This record gives sequence, structure tokens and C-alpha cells, in this order.
Amino acid sequence: MRRKFKLKVSYTFNGCFTLRAASGKEAARLVSEQCGTVLSAIQTTLGEESEVDWHFDKHPRLAVREVIALPETLDGEKLPRVQVFHPGQRVFWRDPADETSGYYTVCSGNDDVEEPSDDDIIRICSSASEAEVFPCELRPVFKKR
Repeated sequence: MRRKFKLKVSYTFNGCFTLRAASGKEAARLVSEQCGTVLSAIQTTLGEESEVDWHFDKHPRLAVREVIALPETLDGEKLPRVQVFHPGQRVFWRDPADETSGYYTVCSGNDDVEEPSDDDIIRICSSASEAEVFPCELRPVFKKR
């Protein structure tokens, strides 16, 4: 069965601006305040006197930041579904209290229960800490192929 996923990505363009300014500090300020990119072009509000010359690669570097499995629906209603987590699985967790977030490994999961539920406790750990969390707080981390 094919599932629907939402991927958070970032694109990085590397390039340089060449312009006239009184100092390097002023040049940096001018570029950060008055130059930018949109999907089809590079834009600037610098005047003609600045002689802006830009060189950017046409192919950005893509980085997948997060993969989220979207819930399935039936006649527009969301089906209840509990994610199953198994020991050794990599996950991303953001503390609901916003004290910490990061990548963890599942130490004990809910893969051994007959009926996984939202009330299951999943124990996750990293080199710095460990926590007991609910399945809805975790996002599986998928390896790039």
C-alpha cells in the first residue's frame, strides 16, 4: 500500500554578489537588507550606482529535513492509527515543554503489544538523555537512499 508523506526540505543556493560600497561592513549590510532570491530570479532594491553583479549556481543543494507520514482518511474522516515503534529505530522528538528536541533511538517500543494504542509508553534515549513519551510525540526518521 502506498502512503502519503509530507517532506520538509530546504534548498541552498551558493553564490556571490559583487557590488560597490564604502566598506566591507556596508557591503554586507546592503546585500542582507536589499538583495534576495525568489524561485525565478535574483532581486535587488539597490540603485544603479551599485553595479551589482551576481553569480549563483542554477542547481540548489537539496536537504530533506523531516519526513512525516500523513494519516490516511476514509470518506474525509481520519482513520485512527497508532504508529508502531521498535527498539533501535531512529526518531525525532520535540519535548512538549520546548526544553529539548533532537534525534533519539527507541530503547523500548510498542512493537510487542497486541493492540498498539496512543497510551503506550515509548522509551527513547540519546547519548545525553532519555525520556518516556507517547507515540504521537515521535516522528520516524527515514534514511536517505
